[in-house]
Amino acid sequence: FFYHMYGSHMGSLSVQAYINETGWSTLWSTTGNKGTDWLDAAVVLPASTTQVRLNGRTGSGLHSDMALDDVSFSQFAPPSPLPPSPPSPPSPPQLPSPPSPPPPSPPLLPGMVQLGCDFEVDTCA
Repeated sequence: FFYHMYGSHMGSLSVQAYINETGWSTLWSTTGNKGTDWLDAAVVLPASTTQVRLNGRTGSGLHSDMALDDVSFSQFAPPSPLPPSPPSPPSPPQLPSPPSPPPPSPPLLPGMVQLGCDFEVDTCA
């Protein structure tokens, strides 16, 4: 997600997860004025999470503007281990190759959907 926290009286923003065995736990938080830029954050949720809440608390004065955008939740299948490979002989030095594109996202678990919230285009869908 992206967040914006601007103002001299800025409060705090946190992400909490609810796990049936232990209750609410804070996984990520930040406080104070972050300037005029939008910042990004990613939070890994424990597999046993049943609820998530984002808490925004304003500060004590009028100068505390806070916003969120592009909030999304995904559950990905864990990567499968790679088989061991035999050692390879040393190769001669080569010129650097151009950067490769990023790998595709891992597949979703069966029955899972990826949700995204982009308030410039729509609401959570």
